[in-house]
Amino acid sequence: DGAGGVLRERPGREVVLCSGVGLQLAMRFIRLYSAVARGEEKPVVAAKRILTETLTKKMVGCFLNGPGADEFPQVLPPVEIPDGVKHVQPLDVTLAGPLAALRVAQVEALGGPATLGQTIAARTRLGKNLGSLEEEEFAVAVLGWAARFADAPEFTDELGTSRAIEWLLSQHAMDASFSLVLGGNPRAPKNVFAAASRAATTLELERLQRSGQRFLPNPAGVRGFLKKGVLAPFGSPYDAEPEWIKMFGMQRNYSGNSPNSWHGDEYERCELEEAFMKDTSRMRRATVRIDEILSFDYLQHVGQEMANCLRVERRGGASLMKYMSRAKTRESS
Repeated sequence: DGAGGVLRERPGREVVLCSGVGLQLAMRFIRLYSAVARGEEKPVVAAKRILTETLTKKMVGCFLNGPGADEFPQVLPPVEIPDGVKHVQPLDVTLAGPLAALRVAQVEALGGPATLGQTIAARTRLGKNLGSLEEEEFAVAVLGWAARFADAPEFTDELGTSRAIEWLLSQHAMDASFSLVLGGNPRAPKNVFAAASRAATTLELERLQRSGQRFLPNPAGVRGFLKKGVLAPFGSPYDAEPEWIKMFGMQRNYSGNSPNSWHGDEYERCELEEAFMKDTSRMRRATVRIDEILSFDYLQHVGQEMANCLRVERRGGASLMKYMSRAKTRESS
């Protein structure tokens, strides 16, 4: 999938690496193709067992009998050599993969046009990986909703369409009871697109989680959460100098960009910070977001936002490499 960077052994010989997620996904499609070619079981049975149980006979038929499915491709899919670990494959490479073909087939089987399926496969998380049974069941419902309203004027905007699909998926990820039906009627595209537009910033953060090199989710199944209305101190304990420092004409020696007492790999207690955390005059209502870091791009974003050791400029990027190695070996996420 090009999301694992590239190794250059010598000029003209590049080895494109695959992320752990991409490698697992590729193996599932290989197993499906092998089972169908050997005639071991019916295609729909094999697809349900290997890919996802949400597939129907019509979806599998559209997938296996798509354009050019009856002959070996004369022109191989395009290959893009990544520039580094932050590389993101162009859309034509993504659309040449089997997962994109599967999503297009699902949309067509649900009565939508292939162009809609291509937009969804190329620009949303559905073109990155197959989810759990619960996630795929809701994904099929979303695809059916999009296919039903494909002729609505809102769907002429590819960016708006992808954002609307992402918003629906993210709402269900946060609240399993979220439904595409309100008062017995499907959600109106106009309202969904408007809500997605308002949540553009949050959706961009979620996009970063699927950009660049991707990490596998934690095997324990621990999930993040969003909590609103939490009382937390705002500002910085270093905003104002203590009176005794001003009296002697001194200046505190600290890094203005560091939000805590981080020194290398150790955290030292700081009375000033502890007092700041208990100062009720600084308390405000806040939103707390706990996320599992699932990509190299998001790892850097978190480091930049929190001004900590995960920034590239800190220690020559050594901390980034340390956390990447931990994520790859599943020691940390």
